Amino acid sequence: MATVVTGADGLVTRVRISYSAPCRAGREYRFPNVFRFEPPLDASTVDDVKDAVTVRQRLKGGGRSRQTASIVAHRTVDAAGVETWSGTFKTRIVLSRSGKRLDTCELKRVKWVAQTSTTAPSGF
Repeated sequence: MATVVTGADGLVTRVRISYSAPCRAGREYRFPNVFRFEPPLDASTVDDVKDAVTVRQRLKGGGRSRQTASIVAHRTVDAAGVETWSGTFKTRIVLSRSGKRLDTCELKRVKWVAQTSTTAPSGF
């Protein structure tokens, strides 16, 4: 699921993607998460947005995660004036402990579509 929030100037202020990435070590294991892209974005106009981010986190139990995520999106307006953003999202999460790689979870080029919101939904 994706949500796009724009400001009064029409520029994207937030893109929120919720996903569940499959992991390699255990075929039944997935890495569920919600990722937010916020300014400063790598590139942002009223019609296009592009960003790539790397996040490192310590996990409970002494582990660590390194996540790289990127988004490319384009805005379209239909004949009725409804704004829609569509694009691709990809992410790779490497889970490790004591310098040893435990698992890698990954989504490659997932397509998404979201209508524009000019105010952030509650809980966003």
